[in-house]
Amino acid sequence: YGADETGIQSGIGSKERVFGPAGSSVQHQQRSGNRENITVLCTICGDGSATDVPPTVIFKGNAFQVNWKQNNPLNASLGYQKKGYIDGEIGVDWMQEFEKSTRAKAGGRRRLLLVDGHVSHYTGQFLRHAREHRIEVVCYPSHSTHVYQGLDVVIFSQLKTCWSRARDEYERR
Repeated sequence: YGADETGIQSGIGSKERVFGPAGSSVQHQQRSGNRENITVLCTICGDGSATDVPPTVIFKGNAFQVNWKQNNPLNASLGYQKKGYIDGEIGVDWMQEFEKSTRAKAGGRRRLLLVDGHVSHYTGQFLRHAREHRIEVVCYPSHSTHVYQGLDVVIFSQLKTCWSRARDEYERR
């Protein structure tokens, strides 16, 4: 398995072509000033099969907001953190969900989990839970995930493109 996280910004749009007055090279679009980070943690399976591990989405906040549950077709695990990032506690919660979601497929065999060097993957509790459940955690070499990590190479670029389009369309309404 491979797991990785990426950040998306709630108020920053993508560049796009627009029509405007002749001679004016820059057009402006009114946007919300919101630039909060939202972290998305996804898991892929090395055999190409679908994974039963739901994505995890971490919002910026000090308490859970009920409206975060709206429109959640993937049944993602939802959480919050002061700055919208993964921390050690969320990492352990994710590891417990990963173990539970992959247990049946593993059928008692060891599982290999490839992760980047993010500190949330290397807390004592995270690694202890992995070891107790026969999950081998291996870290990619530093500064190499953009080459080796399938989620960075394929999935996250598409996620960010689709996110920008959906957010831009929402803000135009």
